[in-house]
Amino acid sequence: MSDLGQNLYNFFNRKWFFDKIYNVWVNQNVLYIGYNISYKILDRGFIENLGPYGLSRLFYNRNFNLLSYQTGLLYHYTFTMLIGSVCLVTLIGYVSFLYFNTFIVYILILLFFL
Repeated sequence: MSDLGQNLYNFFNRKWFFDKIYNVWVNQNVLYIGYNISYKILDRGFIENLGPYGLSRLFYNRNFNLLSYQTGLLYHYTFTMLIGSVCLVTLIGYVSFLYFNTFIVYILILLFFL
């Protein structure tokens, strides 16, 4: 509790607007950079376009492309089911030839679809 310590305490304890200078010159610049670079460019720009917004836009566009194939005619549905069945049997056949013990499953599915 010397006079020097008490004078330093009084000097820094009073309102000399050091916090105002620090806020204007340091904090505002850091917040400005953080908002414009981190939030606007990275979060709203890059990450959002690759993430939720980009995926929803991709699926929305793909959905309308698939709706154009729906005609309502019975032979189109039959052809689509036939193509799907052939792809399924081919996939199961490929997997079963890799593992010989599932060959019986391939034969049963092939007989079921034919």
